Amino acid sequence: MKYLKSYFVLCCIVLLVQANMVAQAAEQSIQSPTPDEVLTMLKNGNERFYTGKSIHPHAYAARIEKAGKTNQAEFAYATIITCSDSRVPAELIFDAGVMDVFVVRV
Repeated sequence: MKYLKSYFVLCCIVLLVQANMVAQAAEQSIQSPTPDEVLTMLKNGNERFYTGKSIHPHAYAARIEKAGKTNQAEFAYATIITCSDSRVPAELIFDAGVMDVFVVRV
């Protein structure tokens, strides 16, 4: 496995992602990524992180301002459950941007 050993986090992605996405799409009439697309996005983000080619998506000022005014459920494409250890920042190891993922640290 060439990726950072972050697959334990990937394995902890809640199956609620699919149910959450279906509910969001129904409420908002927007096209959300499918669960398979979400896994691909997370894997690609992890590969960018591992190879030092992170792009830090959605980290611009307008998105950060929007984060203070908007419900994250409208933007997050995955919910990740991970350990509370701050050495394992899920947002970084999956190269996710502001409001892209909802992270629960336990």
